[in-house]
Amino acid sequence: MRNNMPRFSTIVFGAIVLLAILAPLVAPFGPAQQLDIVALKNRAPSVTHLLGTDAYSRDLLSRALFGARTSLFVAFAATTIATVVGTLWGGLAATVQSRSFVEAAHAAGSAPGRVFLRHIAPHLTGPLTAAGTLLLADILALESGLSFLGLGIKPPGASWGNMVQDALPYLGSAWWTAAVPCACLLVTVFSASALADQLQKMTRRDETPVPGL
Repeated sequence: MRNNMPRFSTIVFGAIVLLAILAPLVAPFGPAQQLDIVALKNRAPSVTHLLGTDAYSRDLLSRALFGARTSLFVAFAATTIATVVGTLWGGLAATVQSRSFVEAAHAAGSAPGRVFLRHIAPHLTGPLTAAGTLLLADILALESGLSFLGLGIKPPGASWGNMVQDALPYLGSAWWTAAVPCACLLVTVFSASALADQLQKMTRRDETPVPGL
């Protein structure tokens, strides 16, 4: 089972990202659509509403899908910016550049651009991908936390964090309204973290000097 964990986490995380992208096509209702504020308030999961409805009679499956779309977009955008322009790039580049094969390339008279593309960039790809995936999980949890506190995505926009916030007054009578977004967040963060851990292991295993110039 442990050997299958990297593949499993990749499949799960990929499926979540795909569902988020396809949310407008696969969600049965709109994320802010109030179906019947009286008759369908906090309805338990059923055939019509697979994950139930919330206090505003909104379909939880639809809100979870659009919440994934929102939360992952914010996390991906922030991760991309941090990975490209953050200090991570400079720190890794400095570490890789100090290696003997890069120094040998400089000594052989290779142009700086050629040295970077042939000797440095390939060794940055793995660490940056692993670090970026781990950072994605952290930012996803942070975004959900901020939305839960009312500092992130504002209602009626769907975010896993504000879905939990909306569910708090009804934990005793409609527990599923909080369980759905919490489960989505935990599964996504866990799968992203497991994937990042595997990428880091692969990066360390593949870190061998480039033979020749």
